[in-house]
Amino acid sequence: MRVWVGSLAFLFPFLSLVTSFGVTLTSFLFMASALILFKPSRDALVLHWPQVRWVVLAFLAHVLFILACMVLRGEKSSVLDKPLRMFLAVSALAVVLAVRAPRRALWWGASAGALAVLPFVAWERFALHMERPGVLINPITLGDLAMVLALLALAGAIDMRKRPREALLAGIGALAGLAASVLTGTRGGLAALLLAVLVLGRYLVRVDGRRVRALLAAGVTVLAAAWFTPALGVQAHFLQGVQEARAWYEGGTEFSSVGIRLELWKGARC
Repeated sequence: MRVWVGSLAFLFPFLSLVTSFGVTLTSFLFMASALILFKPSRDALVLHWPQVRWVVLAFLAHVLFILACMVLRGEKSSVLDKPLRMFLAVSALAVVLAVRAPRRALWWGASAGALAVLPFVAWERFALHMERPGVLINPITLGDLAMVLALLALAGAIDMRKRPREALLAGIGALAGLAASVLTGTRGGLAALLLAVLVLGRYLVRVDGRRVRALLAAGVTVLAAAWFTPALGVQAHFLQGVQEARAWYEGGTEFSSVGIRLELWKGARC
């Protein structure tokens, strides 16, 4: 079972961006595995409850809130689908804890997923001349998820620092995810990258200095190449966002990409 659950941990990120069925299939198999190993999964969740309780309770609160809205407003039952899927993801957490699946499976899955999606994004961007490639999903979602895979691969490189070759491969996966995210033109992923580097900075110092410098230099090179290549439109897209934000703050139009997001943020604060 340890090998089986480790395989699922690998397949989930690996299939997430290059197939339309990967997430659903692996989620179902995680839940089925948790039901088969119900008692060990339950005991593991109870044992680690202090560490995971706020995540589980947040998902549960989301389900209950949507359920209340469905009843009070007469919404269709389909609105409960996504919140329920998020809550049932706890089954994956429980079964991974129960069998103590190797975390390297997740690192390799994230690295392989980032390497797998990059050719598809590059093909759409350069061969098909799509300004915002999205492969099988929305370009913004793809860009954000590619950045997630890049950061997971980076975490894997840090975790496997005592295995230089494996850390190098994970680092290559991180660069692939970064490149895929940049090619989609997603700005949110770059903002998340800056915050993540600040958080992971204290762990990067534990990795061999040469490898850290090489990885950081490669990452900066990817970003700089994307920024100074007009055909990619990264610089223009970023400057457009700055202009839209400035216009919103100065009382200009609210009906722009950034303006709508700022209005939503403003509404959430009220």
